[in-house]
Formats: sequence, structure tokens, C-alpha cells
Amino acid sequence: MTRDRVVYGARARSSFWAEKGKSIIDEKYASLSGIDEVYSVLGISESHFRDSFEAAFGISPKVYLEAVQIEKAKELLFDTSLKVYEVSEKVGFKHRWAFQRTFKKLTGLYPSKYRRTKTRTAP
Repeated sequence: MTRDRVVYGARARSSFWAEKGKSIIDEKYASLSGIDEVYSVLGISESHFRDSFEAAFGISPKVYLEAVQIEKAKELLFDTSLKVYEVSEKVGFKHRWAFQRTFKKLTGLYPSKYRRTKTRTAP
């Protein structure tokens, strides 16, 4: 077996774990206790999962999980009358303050301000 085939095989396996992990995050973002649950389910080490994920998608799995949670939260804030703490719980945050901090970090606005802004500009 040539070196190129070995390297390609390793990349393919890494991509496989990254895709599997991404699927788990996409499906279970609201119930995950953290990224450690993902690599545990996959049966691989944290470093192998993180490195595979970053190589495949260009971001860490933790950042991806937060992005998925916040995108869903934005939908819920816009489309429902749920309270901010209810949205926070629905998307998988255990603490409202962590949700608000992460939401502001990724959107530039706190959730309640985001809702008011989007409600005013909606057609």
C-alpha cells in the first residue's frame, strides 16, 4: 500500500467521524450535555473527534454546537411567544445566563433585544 493511499484512508476515516458527529449534533443539539457526549457515543477520543471535526468543517465541534443552538433559538424567538428562558431550555442550555452570553457573542444582541428588533422589521 502506498503512502498516498494510507493518508487518504486516514482522511476518509476522519471525515467519517466528523460527519457522524455533525449528524449527532444536528439531531440532538437540545439534549446534548456537551461535546463529550458526542465523542463518547462515537467511541473515539476527544482529541481525535475535535481534530477530525476541525479538519472537515474548519470550526471546533463546540462552536458548531453553539451555532446550531443559537440558530434554532433565533427561529423560536421570531416564530413563537416563548419566554427567553423557555427558548434557552428548548435549545439545550441549562443556564439562562450562558444562553444569553452565547447568543450575544454570536449575534451581537441579547435574545430579548433580538426578538424586539426582528419583530419590528418583520413584514
